[in-house]
Amino acid sequence: MLKEAGVLIKKSKTENLLDIKFAHGVLEIPPIRVHQHTESLLRNLIAFEQCPCDNTQHISSYVILMKSLIPTRKDAKSLKRRQILINYDVDANDGSRLFDRLSKGVNEGDLKDFCFDGLCEQVMKYKKTGWRRVLSKKKKRPQGKAALPETKILGIAILLLVITSVGTLFSVLSFFLHH
Repeated sequence: MLKEAGVLIKKSKTENLLDIKFAHGVLEIPPIRVHQHTESLLRNLIAFEQCPCDNTQHISSYVILMKSLIPTRKDAKSLKRRQILINYDVDANDGSRLFDRLSKGVNEGDLKDFCFDGLCEQVMKYKKTGWRRVLSKKKKRPQGKAALPETKILGIAILLLVITSVGTLFSVLSFFLHH
């Protein structure tokens, strides 16, 4: 989703999970270490945030944001390659399903203060710029694949121009040599 929009994802140097930044088309995400106790820890923190006190729901916001960033196993593998999602003693696929399971305990309608609103607005504004999407799609062509149709048409047009020019040159030479 973000990759198609030209947004790059990079591992942040900070260890603070909530310190997610976006600047100049790069989304920096701190690493999260997923182990057998991560889900219960985050679930307990979410439950604490839902108490009727007047606090910002940071962990709930984080879970909703991460769920939107990793909707598929492919996205989770991408974050794992970048060392943002680090699995220790759990199944490799569990990291991708973790935020999906956790988000079921968060009612987005009851979320008082989504603390990543500004970040999401920045990313959406960046994604709306159409030329970034076009450029990122053109860069996606795998090596070894046939050239883009526009390139083929341009090549054929140049070839026809060269052939026509050579034909014209020989016609002019023939005319001057016989007269």
